Amino acid sequence: MDIKSKFSQIRPAVKHGLLAGAVLMMVKVVFVSSGNWELRFAPYYPLLSFLPIYAAMIIASKTEKMAQLAEFTYWRAFKSAMITVSIAVFVGSFTEFLIYTFNSNVKNLGIEILRSQMIQSFKYMGKFYTNQEKDEMVRAVNPGSLVYVLSQMFGLIFSNGILVLIIALFTRFKPNRHDWLNSDSSS
Repeated sequence: MDIKSKFSQIRPAVKHGLLAGAVLMMVKVVFVSSGNWELRFAPYYPLLSFLPIYAAMIIASKTEKMAQLAEFTYWRAFKSAMITVSIAVFVGSFTEFLIYTFNSNVKNLGIEILRSQMIQSFKYMGKFYTNQEKDEMVRAVNPGSLVYVLSQMFGLIFSNGILVLIIALFTRFKPNRHDWLNSDSSS
């Protein structure tokens, strides 16, 4: 398979991943511009941010499936969806990194919210950590660090990847092996 056909196979996943990432980027810019950055940490945000990614995965898979006259295997459906997710998550995470880098007020608000959420979570799973470990974890929270952004990005790709495993089952396509019986060609 030559490079052009490989690129044309991946192109819808890339295009739709960029579109979903652009939606996530715009949402984050609106949150910052309107002074509502705390909405980024709301419990419903992960579900709502997954919706454009989900739509992009489905549309990219359907587009690639229509372009394939042969079978669109589970592996191809999985690969298409993972490329879409990875690009969308990268664009969204990079946007957040830039926001934290250039706006110290938003970064401080993010640190405050994350520390508060972490302290709340210690109420439920605090017995797994010593008080010293808890203090170190709370002090280490820095959403503007590259390490934090990369770990968040890989965590999002992994968690969305679990859903991709399921979505690929529904977007794959295998042609009916007996289609030749329904053809109009008569000898």
